[in-house]
Parts: sequence; structure tokens; C-alpha cells
Amino acid sequence: MAEQAHIAAAIDVGSNSVHLLVSERIDGRHVVLRDESVLLGLWAMVDMEGFVPDEGVDAAIEALREYIDVAAEEGASSLTLLATEPLRRASNRTRFCQAVEDATGYPLHALGHEEEALLTVLGVLDGRPASEPTLVLDIGGGSTEIVLLAPGADPVVGVIPVGSARLTAQHVEDDPPTEQEVLELRAEAHHLFSSLPTGHPQRGIVVGGSGTNLIRLTTEEGDEDAPDSGLIDVERTAKAIEIVKATPSADLVE
Repeated sequence: MAEQAHIAAAIDVGSNSVHLLVSERIDGRHVVLRDESVLLGLWAMVDMEGFVPDEGVDAAIEALREYIDVAAEEGASSLTLLATEPLRRASNRTRFCQAVEDATGYPLHALGHEEEALLTVLGVLDGRPASEPTLVLDIGGGSTEIVLLAPGADPVVGVIPVGSARLTAQHVEDDPPTEQEVLELRAEAHHLFSSLPTGHPQRGIVVGGSGTNLIRLTTEEGDEDAPDSGLIDVERTAKAIEIVKATPSADLVE
């Protein structure tokens, strides 16, 4: 018997953006109906003020209202609002979440690092246990989580409170970045990752905006459906770095 179709939506208030995903589960697989985001940069507000100022709260609520309407138009029968970085660090997190619920009628769930990491695993493996030693890597704007998985073992979660946006803000002033700035970024990233747990994964899965944009940046026109179009390796990463060093950020966005 075919599985009954079910449309669900989730909205994530993250460091860089508010992100909507609407998907329909058909015969055991998820079909994405909408996947879009709007940049807000809440991490910078929290880094500067220690809280999300009123204009940031208002902008987030406006984005959430718009995406709630989109989810309804797509026929979503369930909707979940989540907050990751930077709400974990914001001193007005409780007030922010209450303002969202008052404005939208939906509770906003602020996730801890481990909750976020394990929900990521649940999503990428579709609820199934790992069949081989696996690394799941989520590089966000304000934080990075890794999860080491092995058959029959509890997941091991590692966290560093730095992501792509925060690391860039700390080390880059030029646009595009200079060779020296890239070297500083690499050195700092190497230092940060040295504190994370280690294992012997045979498979790696990269999620989040950083990985997605690396794929978009390095995919040649017409190669979107190639078998290796979603593969991130050393060569592809090096190619992305060379593109970033040679291209102003406004052109990268385009």
C-alpha cells in the first residue's frame, strides 16, 4: 500500500537568515516543494549588543509571517518554528520567542547545540540508524556542529561557537579577501577544529548554507544533474576558495 502523502513545513531562525523548507513525503521519500531564505544577519546584532534589538525582532517576525503564509499556500498540515544561533546567546531570547508566538500563533523552539546536531542527523538519515561510521558536519553562520556516528554506538557531538559569518567578520576586511586573510581564516579554522572529537568515518555528509553555497559556487552550468554534482572534495574546496579570492561579494551573490 502506498504511503499517504503528507506535507510539512519548518522555519529556522538562524545566524544569517530565516529559512523555510516545505516538503511532501511520498512513498518513503521527501520531495521539496519550497526551499528559500531571507538574510537578516541576527548574529551581528547579538555579537554587538548581546541581544536582538527591536528592529531585528520586527524583521524576523515579518519574515516568519510571510513564510507561514507560503507554507499554508503549499498545503502544509504541520509547521514547526525553530531558532538556532544566535538565539542561544541572546539575552532577550525568552522575550523574542514570546513576541513571535504572540504575532504568529506558533511557538518558537530555541534549540541547544546538541538538539540541533541530533535533529540534523535525524533529517539527513531520514530517521534510520547509521549503517557505517559517518560524520555529519553542519557549518552555519554563527556555529559549527559535528556528529560522529557508528553502528551500535551513541552519537558523539562536537560544537564550536564559530561559523562562516562570524569567522569572516573576525578576519576579513577586504572584498574580495586577500591571500593573507584567507591564510588567517584557514589557520583559525584548523585551530578550532583541533578541539573537536575525532573518529574514523567512512562517509561524510555536509549540511547547512555553507556547504550548499560551495556546491552552487563550483557547479558549472549544465552539470547540475551530474552524478558527482553534490560531492565536496579537496579539489572542489580549493576551487571555491580561488573563486572567492577573485570575486567581489556582490558578484558572488548574483
